Amino acid sequence: TGYEAVSALMMRETLENEYTNESGIAAKTEWVMSFPTLRHHALNPADDYRPFIYSIFDGDYQFVFPRSTGFGYLISDREGHSEGYQCFMTCPTIPKFTLDHTVNIYVMEFNNNLSNPALFSEDTIADNGHLFWLHTVYPYEHESGKVNLYLGEEDWRSASIANTNGIDGESGITHKFHGLPYLGFSFVSYKNGNAQPGLLATYATSQPHYGERRIEFIEN
Repeated sequence: TGYEAVSALMMRETLENEYTNESGIAAKTEWVMSFPTLRHHALNPADDYRPFIYSIFDGDYQFVFPRSTGFGYLISDREGHSEGYQCFMTCPTIPKFTLDHTVNIYVMEFNNNLSNPALFSEDTIADNGHLFWLHTVYPYEHESGKVNLYLGEEDWRSASIANTNGIDGESGITHKFHGLPYLGFSFVSYKNGNAQPGLLATYATSQPHYGERRIEFIEN
């Protein structure tokens, strides 16, 4: 279909961007995530809404992002040290993350310390179910770096179902697209109380999300 072709242009198997919550400059980071074709996939259940995954929560069909039964993320600091979700003997309850809107806001929060978001007030968060905290289960001491989300379907971290509806009109070869179709950017705000005596300087910056594509060519 036309909307699947548009989705194929935006699909990536990973989503990566930077974050900073450095206390010295009162930094706060949010990710803006947009799934422009979600509505079209949601209205066409013929292929199980692929590439999106849906589950039934409270009797309603809801799209999962990231997947609610496992975190496929990797956090890296500026020195290259990285860690992901770990669970040994006692495992905390994994939050239910669902995709209720086309455009979604994700607040970068670490060490389980909730901070005031950069774009929205706490009241706005309470009134909008599409806002949630990305967090680490165990204390993470670094205040800046990168976060990589896995959006593929290879193992327990699966966040999508590959779309295999694309077929080359001349060769008949199937094109299998992995990941999810997304657009978006990170938003970071800073405050510098030492710019000049009696002066509070504020700054903001944004950076588009990036990630890796994976397309398989399958002989029919």
